[in-house]
This record gives sequence, C-alpha cells and structure tokens, in this order.
Amino acid sequence: MPTMDDLFELRANPDVQRTAKADRHRQQLLVPMHRLYGRGPEGARCGACRHLLRTGNANNTYLKCALGPRSHGPGTDWRARWPACGRFQTAD
Repeated sequence: MPTMDDLFELRANPDVQRTAKADRHRQQLLVPMHRLYGRGPEGARCGACRHLLRTGNANNTYLKCALGPRSHGPGTDWRARWPACGRFQTAD
C-alpha cells in the first residue's frame, strides 16, 4: 500500500499527471476503435493510415481520425504513434 509520501510524489510530478491524462485520452478514443474494427496489422501505426486527417493552419497541425469522433477541440485529437485499427489502409 502506498504511503502518504508516495502519493505526494505522484501528485507533485507533472510527468506522471501528463501520462495519466494521455492514458485517459487514449482509452476514450483508441480503445473503442479497436473494439469496433479490431486491431490493425502488426506494427502498423495511425500515422501511416489514409484515414488520419491533418487539419489546422500554418502554425498548428491537428490530427483527427476520419473514422472516429471529431470535434473542433483537443478532445478528439489523434496520435500518429497509436497502433492502427482494423480499418488501416496505407496512405498513398
């Protein structure tokens, strides 16, 4: 069982908080895609898929999946390094 000092260390470390937020984001977006479409080919990443959309302007680029939920906010931003789903198609 963690001590109070251990718990304080977790809260005080911003890298741990950032990782937990990224894990929640991944759970909300990627896991449902894998449930719906299955897993993609071994080693395939979303960044190499034709369904990955790049939007934004000259200063910022935002990644969105054409098959997943989309909004104009960061809640539906995708990651190129995520493992691809079963609808993976190479971008030509």
